[in-house]
Formats: sequence, structure tokens, C-alpha cells
Amino acid sequence: MRRCIEDCQRVGIFQPDDPILITAQCDLPYAYVVYGHGRAQAVARIREWLAERDILLAGRYSEWEYYNSDHAFIAGQRAAENARSLLDARPKPAEPRRERVVRRPKEAVRQVADG
Repeated sequence: MRRCIEDCQRVGIFQPDDPILITAQCDLPYAYVVYGHGRAQAVARIREWLAERDILLAGRYSEWEYYNSDHAFIAGQRAAENARSLLDARPKPAEPRRERVVRRPKEAVRQVADG
């Protein structure tokens, strides 16, 4: 998980000071897409919920589709393009305000002090 977080920070998905509320990893060695009667409606509802939260899907497991290697590559490329579009659309952080230091000639400072 550490590497994933560091990579996300490196490419600008989030900043080092952004809070990470939870992390989890789950390996499913024998997982496979199962089609049932209510599958299409359930998948549509899940995809809509994830999209509302700017969560992108990529690959056969997260998209609930069977993909061969060609389709898997294209799905990854499409997800990367979508991620870039979302990042580009985010408001840019405001530039920190820089104080302007005005230096006056020594004579002017003396006049103010003597004045």
C-alpha cells in the first residue's frame, strides 16, 4: 500500500498532506466474473455510485467484464486518460502569497528617523 500511496502522490493524484482514511488489500486468487439475473442493474448502480465519487474503474475485475489481454490493455489506457482528464479539471491550488519587501535607501530611513 505504501508504494501505491507514494506513486499517487508522485503523479499528483493527491498531495502528501492529504488525509488517507483507510487502506486495504485483498488478494482473490480464484475470483471470476459471475453473471446473474440482476447483474446489469447492480453493476450500473455500482458504476454510477463510483463515478459520482470520481473513482475510475480499470480492468476485468473492477469493470465486471471478461477481458482478454488486448482489452485489458485498452481499459488501462482509457482509465489513465480519464484520470488525467479529472486531474486537469481539478482547480489548481492557490499560489502562496509572497510578501514584497521594499528596501529604501539609507538616506530616506535617516530622514524618517530624524524627522
